Amino acid sequence: MIKKIRALWERYREIIVYVFFGGLTTLVDFGSYYLFSYLLGVGGDAANLLSQLTAIVFAFVVNKLFVFRDKITEPLRVLSQFLSFASMRMLTLFLNSALFWLLHTAAGFNDFAVKAVVSVLVVILNYIFSKLVIFKRR
Repeated sequence: MIKKIRALWERYREIIVYVFFGGLTTLVDFGSYYLFSYLLGVGGDAANLLSQLTAIVFAFVVNKLFVFRDKITEPLRVLSQFLSFASMRMLTLFLNSALFWLLHTAAGFNDFAVKAVVSVLVVILNYIFSKLVIFKRR
């Protein structure tokens, strides 16, 4: 039984850890959205943008260190990775912001419900970009 669990862990570790840290990234996103929007009084769209930027920095660090166990440490290469990561995240940030505006601001759906639905799509796209482009094993 333990061998089966260990084999499953080894086979799916990356996805399990990605989902775990994706959940934490989502908490960072939602928590910082709450901070910016409700505690600091920043408007919904701007608060969403700021919360996404906060989540992007957090996500880079945990994806590099814990999910993909990337060993690159040379500053220029790490910077290159971060810029690539941030570029891909900006693409999904644009999608996130456009969908948030469309569904919350224009259509009037609940802001947290919209963030939840859009977050699922964004997490899937971000995994694909991270796995196949940014932290691709050479």
